[in-house]
Amino acid sequence: MSETSKGILLDAVGASLNDLAKQGVIEQDKVDSFSTPLYFAEENELKQIIEENGRFTIQAFEDIIHAKGEFTLDPKVLAVSCRASF
Repeated sequence: MSETSKGILLDAVGASLNDLAKQGVIEQDKVDSFSTPLYFAEENELKQIIEENGRFTIQAFEDIIHAKGEFTLDPKVLAVSCRASF
């Protein structure tokens, strides 16, 4: 996940927390116990969930690829994305 903008952002948060622990601002145990649960369903799992629900029909299932590929890692874009995501 580190190749994506969200992954890079989460890596930066983790590195920042570790730096704060090294400086004694926060306890390392708190950093070690910090968890942001993320789960990304596999395609077949998502299809199964949708079909089992019975209220939806899958007419098409395609990957969405942004026209420009991966977004740029501009700090301003990352900050706005982070605010929108969390």
